[in-house]
Amino acid sequence: MYDFISIILLLLIILTVGCHIFSIKYIQIKINNHVSTDIIVSLVIASLIFFLISRYCIYQASKNIPIAIVHAFMNLSVFVTLFLSLIILKSKLNYGLFIIGLLILIVGIYIINKSII
Repeated sequence: MYDFISIILLLLIILTVGCHIFSIKYIQIKINNHVSTDIIVSLVIASLIFFLISRYCIYQASKNIPIAIVHAFMNLSVFVTLFLSLIILKSKLNYGLFIIGLLILIVGIYIINKSII
């Protein structure tokens, strides 16, 4: 099993990668809505900070966890992106397909985790 710090790093990776990916779409929306340059620059800086933090956490986590496992857990960032889209962009969700996708993702991560010897 992984130590506490490694688990915290994995959670930070999931959160920061999800926020970074969402911020790219959010910046695009703000540019299309012609918001002020100051807001765009602030969003770009925040996106860059999320990117840098995620990469640093990936580097640190890969010291104790196989990189394939770190990468598999990074896929959970899709849920951060999904929840931000639901809350901020008011996107709609098909709950049935969401549950099926969640189960497939969890099974896939479990299989990848068990495959590393």
